[in-house]
Amino acid sequence: MSSDAKKALLEAAADVFGHFGFKKASVEDIARLAGVGKGTVYLHFDSKEALLEAVMRQLLGQDGAEVEAQVEQATSPADKLRAFFDAKLALLERMTRRKLATFKNRGFASMETAIEFAGASPNVVAEFRERDIKLVTSILEEGRSAGVFHLDDARILAVGIIDFLMFTSVKIITWDDESRIAVRAVVNCLVGGLLAGTPSPSPKES
Repeated sequence: MSSDAKKALLEAAADVFGHFGFKKASVEDIARLAGVGKGTVYLHFDSKEALLEAVMRQLLGQDGAEVEAQVEQATSPADKLRAFFDAKLALLERMTRRKLATFKNRGFASMETAIEFAGASPNVVAEFRERDIKLVTSILEEGRSAGVFHLDDARILAVGIIDFLMFTSVKIITWDDESRIAVRAVVNCLVGGLLAGTPSPSPKES
């Protein structure tokens, strides 16, 4: 498949998945929209799951690059952490905004659709979760090395931050002013605590 044809196939898959959801989307519809035969799809993707993974990896990769670019523009560890939160929350809000009905435009018709996609491609979700964890860990370690962040285990805190954002994504679909203010308050408390606090003990298994 030429690069142009592959691009058309991935764009068609994003449209069809976004419109119908993963389970109801058909390879036939994707092939037809891309202007190729069904057999051509299977020459390059083993399954519909593999095609969804390719679409998600492409779009999440773009999102990840966007977040990293915003972080790189910040100069201090505190500003980098705030930039990370700002970028991720903006992406989550955009991804779950109902008026964006196509996956190609990084929007989901409903949170149920987003959860369905995540369940159908857990390896991709895990891959990009780890990418986020490594980015936040590097910010925290930079702040600790500079003596401005007070923390014990940078990776554990990074995992907590990413999981907080994942839980927050469920709420963002019903985003209102109070929720927006509340999440910002949590972010400000976290950054303020890192700047002014003392190292906390690492969590231990009971």
